[in-house]
Amino acid sequence: MEDDAMPAQSEASVAVDFTQHFSQAFQNSDYYQDFCDVGALLSAEENCRGPLAYLEQQLFILFSERVMAAQGALRAKNIDITPDTLLDLFNHLSGMRKQWNRGTPAEFNELAEIAKKTTSKLLTTVLSRWEADNGFAVDKEFFSSKHLPADLLVGNVLSLFNDQLASGRPFKDLGAGPQHGEHTHRIQWYLIGIGLKLGPKAGAMFRNVKRWISRQPITSIDQSNTVRRYLWEYLFDREGDPSNAASVAFRCTDKLDFRAPSNLNRFLMDDAQRGTYPLLNWCLNYRFDKRTHQRAGIEYVSSKVSDRNVKKVANAYERQFVEPGDNRLLRAFNSGLFIRRGHLINGVKWQNWPDDL
Repeated sequence: MEDDAMPAQSEASVAVDFTQHFSQAFQNSDYYQDFCDVGALLSAEENCRGPLAYLEQQLFILFSERVMAAQGALRAKNIDITPDTLLDLFNHLSGMRKQWNRGTPAEFNELAEIAKKTTSKLLTTVLSRWEADNGFAVDKEFFSSKHLPADLLVGNVLSLFNDQLASGRPFKDLGAGPQHGEHTHRIQWYLIGIGLKLGPKAGAMFRNVKRWISRQPITSIDQSNTVRRYLWEYLFDREGDPSNAASVAFRCTDKLDFRAPSNLNRFLMDDAQRGTYPLLNWCLNYRFDKRTHQRAGIEYVSSKVSDRNVKKVANAYERQFVEPGDNRLLRAFNSGLFIRRGHLINGVKWQNWPDDL
């Protein structure tokens, strides 16, 4: 634990904050005490050690299953699999996997194929299985034995964000940048779900949180705006270290306050956590490296969904935005979008797509 860590905020202290900023209707609502508990639990790393250990355990179980399934092929390579050597093998395979994004021959050797099977979407699978079992809206009937693809947030959406919460659909946050972490909000919900034993109530609270907004406008940390603030911002999207959300109103003074996504992401990616949460540490560092070098731009979006308007933007990108109207396409893209991903239903919701484009 870091030397400058401060004590956890109590449920009573969180309730005082809520009284200051939010309405009496919120204080009388069904999940009010639960949200007080959420604010307290996420406020300090020490509160999250149990849920994080459980998440690491689930990653270990899934990884072990995958490696054991590949045991025969590995033994043919004179690599013996035992519990004592499992993490050493993981480090070997994950190191190979990173090479794939740096230019790999078309034919993968057998060990590289095993590396792909054992490490691919490890964290995504564990998180999505938990979401499917705890009240979130996912297409689990089609993916009972696989990972469930979360929706993708690209850019900085506004009203669509509340629509997404109301739908109950988990999402990867690609628009907030690698310091924030694309999986961080999903990890926050996993921690509170496990730590507070919410069960299916977690999905109901995810849908409910968008209802509550501050009574009065609050000026942002960087003084760039003064608007009313949603409960989501107080509980899950604070400014932290590194700075990743100076346009919000709530700052974390403690670097281990996990209500700031950048605090949680930084902590779990730190080398100091490699011994405590080895698989989680590797997964997040791998995703950080990938997002740092492969940003979620137009090409990425067009590879994830077949959409007429996305294709228009991709075509404009290919011609370097030289034709009349291309800049409007770019502005529409930059205003943000959600990509819904499912087995039978895929689509795009745009924050601001002009009807005449």
